[in-house]
Amino acid sequence: MVVTDLHGNWEIYQGYRDKFINLHQKSQVDGIIFTGDLIHTDDDTFPDKSLEIVLNVLELKRQYSDDVIFLCGNHELPHIYGFGLAKGRVEFTPPFEKALSRTIYRNDVINLFMSLPFYLRTAAGVTITHAGAIPLMTDPKNTQKILNWDHESFLAKADAELAELGVEGMLELFSKGFRPQKIVVAGHMNVSGSYQIVGENHFRFASGIHANPLEAGQYLLLDTEEQMNKVEELVDKLYSV
Repeated sequence: MVVTDLHGNWEIYQGYRDKFINLHQKSQVDGIIFTGDLIHTDDDTFPDKSLEIVLNVLELKRQYSDDVIFLCGNHELPHIYGFGLAKGRVEFTPPFEKALSRTIYRNDVINLFMSLPFYLRTAAGVTITHAGAIPLMTDPKNTQKILNWDHESFLAKADAELAELGVEGMLELFSKGFRPQKIVVAGHMNVSGSYQIVGENHFRFASGIHANPLEAGQYLLLDTEEQMNKVEELVDKLYSV
């Protein structure tokens, strides 16, 4: 039994789930395959029950084991790698992440997403996937990569390469074919006050909620044509609104 994109619609999901259970009990189907995109809706005519659906699939997998198969869709993928997904003005990832953060099941859900295969091959000669084929798949090397993809090993490899590269290595790469890059300016994390000198060439500051206290937030007024060599020079270029 194969079911395609349900995008957070609990009523539709429940109908297919109950049909699977009924047919499975009668030995009329061996399993159910969800082809991805169980989550995220841009339809305001029904409540988004994405998280409830995923948690219920986890329960189904506990009950039916390998008889329940969940393939990775493009809407599950952002929650593995932490990037945003949007269509027009609709942002999909923040509502699901917000709902997930309010539960104790974050690790369970992310681990489930990490384990999702991209393709399913059958003895019937039918390959099942979320979005179909792409030209890259004509290369056998790429096909093997997709069929044996391991998110955890890929992320671990990326983390190791970034750690080895370091700030100095990154600046050196960014300098090639351009003016020398001496300093990295970033936000992203909480700081005490409005800024933090992370190292000899790494400056972090906060304009909004990452400032501590909040009212300490500032903006950076930077002349992008003037060569900067020392990270300390940036401190005098911070201003309050």
